Amino acid sequence: MTEFDKPVDYKHLLTIYDKIMYLKIFVDSEDQDLKKLYLSAAYNHNSKIVNRLDHIDAGFDLFAPGNKGDELENYDDALRFFGPGWNNAGPVNKLDFEIVCSAKMYTDNNKMYNTGYYMYPRSSLSKTQLRLANATGIIDSGYRGHLMAMFDVVNMRPEDYEKDRDADYYGKKYDRYIQICAPGLVPIIVEIVDTKEDLGEKTERGEGGFGSTGR
Repeated sequence: MTEFDKPVDYKHLLTIYDKIMYLKIFVDSEDQDLKKLYLSAAYNHNSKIVNRLDHIDAGFDLFAPGNKGDELENYDDALRFFGPGWNNAGPVNKLDFEIVCSAKMYTDNNKMYNTGYYMYPRSSLSKTQLRLANATGIIDSGYRGHLMAMFDVVNMRPEDYEKDRDADYYGKKYDRYIQICAPGLVPIIVEIVDTKEDLGEKTERGEGGFGSTGR
């Protein structure tokens, strides 16, 4: 067992807070560096939670995976985002975080239940041309597909369309655009699990994502 694998005593937190969210994350990617990033981030996040009980971090940051296939060959670690009008580009930019999550809420009166959670933009996103298309992502408790986010490219100027370039905005591999937040911004304990089965029981919702429950 490494320091990253040590369990967190969440029960002690319930002597101070009336609820905590326990978030499990499965990194569904062949990128071992991405998994190491999440292991390190979870360890640091949990350490802050248990050592600074009076001032907790409200969210847990997600990392943008790197390119694959032709994008990797042609653009290496540069992530391309497009504004309106590009050939073969959709109206928004989909970013697949290549992680699957489940979350449970624990209460100070010994109750436990599955819970949904939120995906919010990090404050630093305002320094870029990217905006989360739906402002806030609401993730149902039964969703077991990859977490994804849809981005718009904003603040395009007319002269930008005349330039000979390959994208409207360039990000980088492992950039952090989005954070997971619990209902009520209660403390979050994060565990990185080894398999999708470790997330818990199968759900009726499963991997059905954007728009799967109707218009």
